Amino acid sequence: MSHLQSYDKNMVSIGALVKAYDVAWKRRINSDYEIQFLVPMASEDYREKIILKGHIKDERGQYYVINSRS
Repeated sequence: MSHLQSYDKNMVSIGALVKAYDVAWKRRINSDYEIQFLVPMASEDYREKIILKGHIKDERGQYYVINSRS
C-alpha cells in the first residue's frame, strides 16, 4: 500500500504518513466515507503531520478531514 498524504487545513502538503498501519475505510448508509488508521504516538507522523481539521489523502485520491486524533 502506498502512504497516506497529510495536508493542513489550507490543503498545503505536510508530508507522507509512512508509519500508518491498519488502514480501514467504512461508509454508513447515506453518509460519507470514513478512514481509520493507527500511527505510533511517539512518531514524528503523529506529532507533526496529523493536524486537527487538516486533511488526509489516500492512495485513491480521496480526501478526508481529520476530526480527532484519538
